[in-house]
Amino acid sequence: MKAFILSLAVLASSITALADSPDVSEKVLHVFNNTFRDVTNVSWSSSARSYEASFELNQIPTRVSYDHEGNVLQTIRYYDGSRLPIVVLTKVTAKYADKKIFGVTELTSGDETTYHIILEDASSWVNIRSDAAGHLEIEKKLRKS
Repeated sequence: MKAFILSLAVLASSITALADSPDVSEKVLHVFNNTFRDVTNVSWSSSARSYEASFELNQIPTRVSYDHEGNVLQTIRYYDGSRLPIVVLTKVTAKYADKKIFGVTELTSGDETTYHIILEDASSWVNIRSDAAGHLEIEKKLRKS
C-alpha cells in the first residue's frame, strides 16, 4: 500500500512539473535524455527558434540550447575557477597573481569554447575572456565602491 501511495505521489508531481513546462519536442527530449542522465533541477523554456534546458550536472549550473531538430546550439556552464582547464587556469593565475577568481562562465557554441572569468581584489573587478588555449583578453574593468 505504501508503494502504491508513493507511486501516486511521484506520478502527480511529474504531471504537475510537465504542466508548467513548455511543449518540448520528443526529438529534443530524446537527445537531452540520452546525453544527460544524472541531472537535477531540470526546467525548460522555449522560443520560436529554440528550446533551452536549465539544470545542474555534477553541481554545476548548466544551460543547453537546442534547435527544433535536437541539434545543440550552445551550452553555458557556471562554476568556480578550480574547474577551469589547467592551461587556462595557469595562465590566468600567472598573469593576474594579485587577483582571485570570483567565477567563470563557460560558453560553447559550435566548436568554440570561451571562458568569461571574473577576477577581483580589494578595490576592483576585472572581467577577462580566454579561449581554450589560454589567450587572455580584458573585457571590462570596474572599481569597487
